[in-house]
Amino acid sequence: INDGLGVLLTWLNWLVRAGTLPANPLAGVVRARITKRDHRRALTPDEFRRLVAVAPLKRATVYLFLGYTGIRRNEANKLRWENIVGLEGDTPTVFLPAHITKNGKE
Repeated sequence: INDGLGVLLTWLNWLVRAGTLPANPLAGVVRARITKRDHRRALTPDEFRRLVAVAPLKRATVYLFLGYTGIRRNEANKLRWENIVGLEGDTPTVFLPAHITKNGKE
């Protein structure tokens, strides 16, 4: 949020200097206060086990799939059945095409 606000403030200030705007409409907006509790982190193995234990079966299955594969939620949402191969064999594999991964690599 703060990064986006900074970009907007810079752009609006430039528009004011260029004479396009009379004043910056966001000049009085203050940045969000970030605390340690706002920082995301991975669950510990014990927290993960407890989460799976209390989750409904369908949700627990999704948590286990995401947790053990390391796939991001957005990537999993874009998966298709053809991306999952080898379910009949010893080594099931999830193939992530470049267009659905965060870094753009397979």
